[in-house]
Order: sequence, then C-alpha cells, then structure tokens
Amino acid sequence: LCEVCPPELILVDAISVIGATKAPLSHESLLLWCADFIKSFGVKASGISISNVASWIAQEFGSSNPKVRKAALALASELHIQLGAAFKAIVFASCQETVSSSFKVQVEDCLDRSPFDPNASSRIRPKNCVTLNSTTNFQEIQGSACLDISKVDLMSSLPVDILSRMCIKEGKNAWKLRKEAMEEVSSSLNRCGGVISCAPNCVLGLVELVRALAQRLNDIQSNLKPLAASLMEAILCSVDSDVQVKLGRIAFPPLLSAAMADNRQAMRDKSMSALKAGTRKIKLDEVVPNSASLEILLGSFVTITKDSEFKAIGLPDLLHFLSESATFLPKISQGTALSKPQALELHFAYQLIACLASSRAEARHAAENLLRCCVQFQVLSSASILSGVEQLLPAQQRGVRPIVLHAIAKASPRVAEFDNHSLNTAASSLGLSKSNSDKEKAKSPQKSVICQGPKIPLMETNTKESVSQLGLETIEPSQHPFVNSSVSH
Repeated sequence: LCEVCPPELILVDAISVIGATKAPLSHESLLLWCADFIKSFGVKASGISISNVASWIAQEFGSSNPKVRKAALALASELHIQLGAAFKAIVFASCQETVSSSFKVQVEDCLDRSPFDPNASSRIRPKNCVTLNSTTNFQEIQGSACLDISKVDLMSSLPVDILSRMCIKEGKNAWKLRKEAMEEVSSSLNRCGGVISCAPNCVLGLVELVRALAQRLNDIQSNLKPLAASLMEAILCSVDSDVQVKLGRIAFPPLLSAAMADNRQAMRDKSMSALKAGTRKIKLDEVVPNSASLEILLGSFVTITKDSEFKAIGLPDLLHFLSESATFLPKISQGTALSKPQALELHFAYQLIACLASSRAEARHAAENLLRCCVQFQVLSSASILSGVEQLLPAQQRGVRPIVLHAIAKASPRVAEFDNHSLNTAASSLGLSKSNSDKEKAKSPQKSVICQGPKIPLMETNTKESVSQLGLETIEPSQHPFVNSSVSH
C-alpha cells in the first residue's frame, strides 16, 4: 500500500488507530512494521510524519510490556542511524516523564550501538513510492529536516547558583559540592538530547559555564578533572559551529595542556575527545570538521606550547590528531606579513620543527608525519619551514635537516612549490658549514633549551632564497596575537 499511496498518511493513521488500542501485540506489530518500512523505503519516504513517529516511540518506551519496549528500541535504532542527533533530541525530550531512569540508560546504549550514518538517508532503497516522483524536492523531506526540534536553554534548566557551587573551595567537603554541581550539569545535558539553544541570550550563560568547567580541569581533586572534560565535550558537540568557535577560545588552551601533560591516561583521553568534539561542525544530517575551530585550536597550540611540552607524554597523540585534520587546517597565508594568519603559520612552523628535535621518538615520528601532511595540503610554505629550522641550535639543525628534506621530498610530487631546484636550494640553506657553526657558538653562550621563540620574517620571501638572506625580526611568543582569551559577545 505504501508503494502507491503517500506513506506519511498511512503512518499517521496507523499510529492514531493503534495508539488507542490496549492490546500489546498490536503495538508490537506496528513498531516492527515501521522498522521494516524505514529499512525498505528509507526515512525520506515518511515525510513530515517522522515527528509523529518519534513522539510515538517515546510513548511506547513507557509500556509495561517488554516485547513492546524491545520493538520500540529496534525502530529507534534504525531511525537514529538515518537521522542522528535530531531524532535523539526529540526522543529524550518526549520521554522524560514516562520512562524510568534505568530504561533511559538502555535507550542511550541502544542508540550508541547504532551510530549515525550520514549517507544512510540518501542510499538507494529496495522499495519506493510512486507518489514521490522526480518532481518531489527530497531535500525538503529528507532526514532530520522534517523534525521539529525544540532546543533547550541549558542554563535556564540549571539552578541559579550552579556556577558558584561549581567553583566553591572553602570547607572540608567543598570538592563534594563541586562534584554535585557538575553532576547536575550532566543530567541537564542528557535531558537536552544533544541539542542546546544557541540564541544570543543563551550564549553568555554557556560562556560562563565553560569558563567554570575550564577551571575544574585543574581541580586539586583529580577525579573531578575527567568529569569536567566530559562535560566540555558534551557542550562543544551540542552547539552550532559559530558558538563552538567562541567556546573554543576558552576551552582549547586548558584542554590542550591536559591532553599533553596530564599524568593520568584517562584524563588525557577525555581531553583529546573534547578537543575532537570541539573541532567538528554539528549538523543534523552530517558531521564534518569545523575549519574555524581548527584555526582557533592551532592558535592555542602555538601559544601554550613551551620548550618543556616538546617531550610531553601526550604530544604524539595531539600531533596525530592534527595530521588527521590537516586537510581542514588554515592554508598558506597570502596576506601581509603582519596579518594574523601569517603570524599563525610562522609560529606553527617553528613549533612543528622544534617537535622534530624532541627527546621522545613517538613525538619525532608524529611531527614528521604532520610535516608531510602540512606540505602536501599547503598548510605551511617552504619559507616558514626554513625559518623554523633556522631558529634551532646548530647541532639541532644538523639533526633535523635530513628529516625536513625527506618530508618535503616525499610530499613534493603533489606540491608545485617544492620542485627539484627549490629542494637543492633548501638543502644548501640548511647545510651550515662547520666554520659558520663555530662562529655562531662563539657569538652566543651555550643554551640548554631549544629556543625562547621563533625569529619570524616579516617580509614575503621566495622559497629559492637562502634562509641566511632573510631579514628576521623577533616576535615574542608569550601571547599569540591570533588567540584572544576574552570572548566577544
């Protein structure tokens, strides 16, 4: 019947009729039929009736019959595969009063076992409806665009004193009060279903909440730090891309520090998960990297990374993550030398080259892989790379030189900038003679660290020019101009 009649009318009528009956078998049969219909026709065939289906599933979760609940979970799994966070938000918003806490955990586990597939809603299905002909605008009825999602103001759902209790430090049981406050935030996030309101009047509260959670990443009670990182992850993956960038300015610096240098593996993993969540665009039908957030992350990385972090235990994992996201990192800056993108590129090049001189083999390997990716995807120019090498001590330059040339040579077939002639020029630029090294050692005292900061060329240079010909001026790296600690509202 659904092949010749509008399926959404059939679904609405069936739910209306079966919903009025008391027989559990009828409810179970309709739920199983709907699951088979969604698999055979695809979610786009249900049209606007999918909102009614989502609310109906939430009601069936509260049934006293276990077979009905099992059938409802099966239908919810298939819808979550095709709709993702939009469906999850409606279900959790609708079942707050009718479903027990224990069954909510089962629903959460069921949806986690059926992750969202961005291509599922557009995949060719074995059956189709003739009433949905080629003139139908599938984009208007596809996926979660049909769901009427009510976004939740997170701060309005929390007690007014939540921020003060989260930051309380006086008293023997202060850490317990901080933990209770964070658990209340976690409960509210679960009720939001992964969709938080990002209206202008809600952003200020989110900013203050993230700032309070950032302080808890350095809590003296170590078991509270992973909880704070998990809450930040949940918030960052539940807001839109613009608000994600604003919150990232506050969240990324402490998360980066924890991901690199925290002593506990669990905390480093939670921080890395939060960083990944904060650099992905949250769309209802797809999840893609957020280039703007990645640019903020890169600026935070070059600002907080000091000489001591080059041998941090979590640095290799962070470099691997940047390698995976290299396609979406800021490209080679074509602006003026004093522009923020140009300064970010030069600072990042220095930090990456300095990682090649790390005492950790894992960090050196990850840095070499990231360097190849940055050259391949035109994130770093040859001038920036050579400038970064120039800042190392002569002995470190000799150790780093073959790694840099190998990385450039391996990526050069895809990058026109690095042709054979420029590689030869780079090799001659990096090949410091023994006499020049001795003269440099005589001019400056011996250093025990890599360098205090990069000497950044403030003029655009040709890659065929020698590094020794570049006019270099020093920019203090203590506060990167790209990263602003304050959030503009």
